[in-house]
Amino acid sequence: MTSEQFFLNVSTELNTFLKSHGFNGSKNFWFKKAGVVNQLIELQKSAWSTSYYLNIGFIMAPDVVIKKKTPSHKWHYTCRFEDLTRWDNAKRNFYFGLEEEMNDEELNTKLKTILTEFETSILPILDKVSDENYFKTNPNLRVCLNFC
Repeated sequence: MTSEQFFLNVSTELNTFLKSHGFNGSKNFWFKKAGVVNQLIELQKSAWSTSYYLNIGFIMAPDVVIKKKTPSHKWHYTCRFEDLTRWDNAKRNFYFGLEEEMNDEELNTKLKTILTEFETSILPILDKVSDENYFKTNPNLRVCLNFC
């Protein structure tokens, strides 16, 4: 399986999963309005390897609803999948990397693990984020503040 096929399979599964949880978007970018917060998810290919990253971000904009891909440098808060799941780099690389060939069964196992982790670790956090106070009251959440 090529890196592009892997991306397409992961993207397709994420698209179905995220839309079932109220997100809009497609291919590699999804968005959802929650209170005054736009929640953003982006599947990004690494520039340095065959790995991918799942970026999670927020734009605080009470009067704006994101309807198209917004570059992550314009997000107010950003983090990666592994920041919210506490996966180390080796585990992230195993599940989001394509360093060796894998068959459909291996891909399905990886996808199931990613989606299960997303559902159990990330969705509960996203469900709580409806304003900027969440970031002020949860200092252990590793997020980066982008200056827009």
